[in-house]
Amino acid sequence: MAIYTPKISGSADEWAEIIAAIEAEGWALEHWSVWAHGNLMDADAYPVFRAR
Repeated sequence: MAIYTPKISGSADEWAEIIAAIEAEGWALEHWSVWAHGNLMDADAYPVFRAR
């Protein structure tokens, strides 16, 4: 199974546009991955896509 995990930054509105563009290229949002930097107040979330 092919996966793609882009690093996305910006506002939530920009994320929606970026995710829609990635899905339009044949990828499906599978789940979100969250990585905490020592505490939950300092965390990053990454969308994980799978090839359709």
